[in-house]
Amino acid sequence: MVRALLVGILVVSMVASCGKDDAAPQVAANAAAGKVVDVSGKVGATRNGAARQLAVGSEVFADDVIDTAGDGSIVIELFHNNARWAMEASLKSRVDESVAWGLEKQAVAKGVEHATSAAGRHGDRQAADTKASSEGATTGGSAPITAAAELDGAQADREREARSDSLKNEQAAAHKGMEAAKAARKVGAKTSKDAQDHPLGVEQPKPDKNLDPAAPPPPPPPPPPPTGTSSSSCDEVSCALGNNAGACCAKFKQRGKNAKPPAEPALAEQLDRTMIVEGIGKVKARVLACGDKFSATGVVKVTVAVDPAGQVSSATIKATPDPALGSCVADVIKQATFAKTRTGGTFSFPFPF
Repeated sequence: MVRALLVGILVVSMVASCGKDDAAPQVAANAAAGKVVDVSGKVGATRNGAARQLAVGSEVFADDVIDTAGDGSIVIELFHNNARWAMEASLKSRVDESVAWGLEKQAVAKGVEHATSAAGRHGDRQAADTKASSEGATTGGSAPITAAAELDGAQADREREARSDSLKNEQAAAHKGMEAAKAARKVGAKTSKDAQDHPLGVEQPKPDKNLDPAAPPPPPPPPPPPTGTSSSSCDEVSCALGNNAGACCAKFKQRGKNAKPPAEPALAEQLDRTMIVEGIGKVKARVLACGDKFSATGVVKVTVAVDPAGQVSSATIKATPDPALGSCVADVIKQATFAKTRTGGTFSFPFPF
C-alpha cells in the first residue's frame, strides 16, 4: 500500500511539472529571445536600467522593455515560437508580457499586433489567427503590418464582400428610382389640358363674365397701424415684427445691437488618433479598391500631412510593392478630409494588399 501511495505522489508531481512547462516558454538566462526584423522611427529598449536604440538585426531579451516613440514602430521575431510581434507608435511593453510570447510554435512566422486601447482586442484576435495557422498546413507568408487600424487577410476579404453588397444595393435602388420615374410620367400624361398649358401645371380659375374688364382694380387694403404706439402693444415680439418702430421699442433695438455672436467651439491643438482613424475611414474602401486594379501584394506605407482646415496638403508614398499601386493609394488619400485643428498634423499609415 505504501508503494502505491508513493507511485500516486510521483504521477501527480510529473503532471504538475508538465503543466508548468507548458504555461511559460523557457528561455536561457542572458540569451537573446528574438531579433528585430523591421523598425521605423525611434524605438528603444531598456534592460537592467540600461537603455539602447534598436535597429534591424538587433537582439532583444525576454526582460527587455520596448518603447516606441511618437513616430516609431517595430516588428520582433521571437526565437522560441517564430511569432512576429508588432508594436505601433507611442507604446511601451515588456517582451515576455506580450501576446505573441505565449503562442505555440509557428510553422512559419506570422505577425501579431500589440493590443492597444484604440485597436481594442484586435491583438487577441490576431493571436488566435496565428495559433490556428500553426495547426493546419500553411504555405508562404506575408510581412507583418504595423498601424493603428491594420487589416489581416480575412478582414480585407470581408471589406471586399461589403463593397460588393453595397454596389448591389445601389444598383437595386437606382432601378427602383427609374421605375418610379416611369410611373410619374404616366400619371402626368393624364392631367388636364389646361393644367399642361399653364407654366406651373395648375389650372387657372375661369374669369367672371359679370366683371367689367375696363374697371380699375380694387384699391389695396390699408396698412396695419404702426406698432409701438400704445403701451398695450409695446412688447419685444410686437417691436420685432414692426422693425422696432416707435419710441417704446428703443430699448429692444438697443438690446439687439449689444448682442454678442455665439462663440465658436474650441478647436483641438493638433490631430489625434481618433481624428486620424475617422478621416482614413472615410476613404478606406476606395483605397482597398486600388488592390482590385493591380495584382501586386504587400504593404503600401504613406506619410500624410494635414493642414489646420482638415485638408490633405501632401501624401508621400514611403514603401510600396508596385509604383502604380502606390500612386493609386496616394491619389485617394489626397481626397480625404479630417477634423479642423489649430496646427493640423503629420502621420504615417500602412495599407495591406
